[in-house]
Amino acid sequence: MEITENVIWVAVIFKGGGVPALKILLDHTDIKITQSIVETVAGNWEDGEALMQVLLDQHGAEIEITEEVVKEAMSNWHSGEEILNLLVDRSGRGAEIKIPEEALRGTLYNSRNGSRLMRLLLNRGLETKITDKAYEMAAYDWRDQDEMIQLLRNRRAADLRAANLHAADLRAAGPRKGWLSYVFSS
Repeated sequence: MEITENVIWVAVIFKGGGVPALKILLDHTDIKITQSIVETVAGNWEDGEALMQVLLDQHGAEIEITEEVVKEAMSNWHSGEEILNLLVDRSGRGAEIKIPEEALRGTLYNSRNGSRLMRLLLNRGLETKITDKAYEMAAYDWRDQDEMIQLLRNRRAADLRAANLHAADLRAAGPRKGWLSYVFSS
């Protein structure tokens, strides 16, 4: 029997038995793990963490952490935090993982563990842009609205402090000669 992507895909959506099936299939084939499979695993709320562990153990170097994979993990209300931690820890590319606004929206609408996911994003140094739209979306989080808004405020305050420090460093360096200084000097 030829092992195709569809066979692997069925294994990763199979509730309760997907992990042993995936291990057997990966042990006995040299099939390429596609983005579709990684995305499906990241969104699997029942076995996603264990399935992602198997994929990373056996094919970690091949797995590309795309915005779509991140979005699926962050929308996963059951094990999204664990999956995202695995991806950051095992990839060794934590700072390179960009969190698109659409994935951020998934976190803000994740009523089960949205604030835990947001804390993970902010504490692990993942590239996350907090926009005014993020504040609006946080207001819809009925479960931990206050905590979510406070996390966003803290992040924005830290970003502003960093910008102010940078501006102060530039001012301390003294005046720089710009092109106007050459026009008006003589």
